[in-house]
Amino acid sequence: AMHCLLVSTGGGGGGGEARHEVAVERSAVAELVGLLRDTSQVPPEKLVREGDEKYPFQTYREATPAELVEKAVTEAKLPADVEVTPEVLKEILVSRAVCAWGSCASRRRS
Repeated sequence: AMHCLLVSTGGGGGGGEARHEVAVERSAVAELVGLLRDTSQVPPEKLVREGDEKYPFQTYREATPAELVEKAVTEAKLPADVEVTPEVLKEILVSRAVCAWGSCASRRRS
């Protein structure tokens, strides 16, 4: 997802070339979030979700990448069918739901 966005927007090199907006599929963003999770670039506390069992003990499970993306979209108050442009991708990755690279913690301190 990130590669597709960078290639289609000129790579962010600022070479004065014209940029055109492009969107990627939400499934590609979920795949990217999954790769970030698999390489420990998403804080573990963002991955825990309550399971269905509440009695006699609460169970927990790991959130899926798609769930993290959906939660990020909801928290950002974006439309459910929003096109994932470079700006939306950044909003998803630095959201409190995903918090890639600990970005949500650094945003709180500033």
